[in-house]
Amino acid sequence: MHESSTEYSALMIGLHALSLDFEFYRRIPFGSSRITDIHEEIRHRLGSCEFQFDQLVRYLNDVQFKTYSPDSIVKSTPLPLLMKSYQTKVSFLIENIIFNITALYDYFSILVNYVIAKTDDTLDWNKLQNFARNNTGAFYNNNAAEVKNILLEIHKSFVDKLYKYRSELIHRKSDVVKCDGSLDYKNDRINIEFYCTSKQLDTFSITNDQTRKYSINYLAKVIFDQSIIYIIKIIRALRNFQLKLEIDENKPMQGAFQLDENNKPISSAGPYWALFDSILIFK
Repeated sequence: MHESSTEYSALMIGLHALSLDFEFYRRIPFGSSRITDIHEEIRHRLGSCEFQFDQLVRYLNDVQFKTYSPDSIVKSTPLPLLMKSYQTKVSFLIENIIFNITALYDYFSILVNYVIAKTDDTLDWNKLQNFARNNTGAFYNNNAAEVKNILLEIHKSFVDKLYKYRSELIHRKSDVVKCDGSLDYKNDRINIEFYCTSKQLDTFSITNDQTRKYSINYLAKVIFDQSIIYIIKIIRALRNFQLKLEIDENKPMQGAFQLDENNKPISSAGPYWALFDSILIFK
């Protein structure tokens, strides 16, 4: 689907390893904690993001640069009306991608809060980053400093802009994509292309050159791929947080574990983290 397919694979592996570590370090029976459910919800939201992206690509392939038969209803429709119809539908699709990716960060906020504070609070991203900014809630714990710094970095560079753009779309004003079109009567061909708006280019810092045109699927790809990279950063920080936990040796050994060369129990997440690291070694 995208160039960062390796990062996507690493993300999925990292999520699984994180869940294994969570139960091991807290002596929780394997598969019995809420982290398994949170993990599955995140996978669902990621799948939804992928599906929406694929829907956009398919639709663009269906309507851009197409040859139609002379008696086609599409060909007989005035070009401005055709372009307007397509513009609206492409805008719907990109909005769905924005909404789903924003929701993905909310889902990850639940995961972060659960791993650090082990509470069932369902915080959205803005609430969590406010806790991080003020060293309250889950971030009252000094061991979570790395997670806090990563969240604030991601919020400043990307998620804050994403949230504000989504809010604008929902509450105030749509942002209909740009569109160019032409008719090629000789070859019975209609040429239509869709481009980012100036607001989209500004919001997601795609370019400083407003004279250049960027395709709308390029925008969707940038947003999705960038989010995968940022989420991997969060997973790494949560991994390091859990490594600092003090294990209560008086509790019985539970969770998924294996024995090292000294017969000491260690988390079964080790091989998954090794694979996670090997995938991202040059990233």
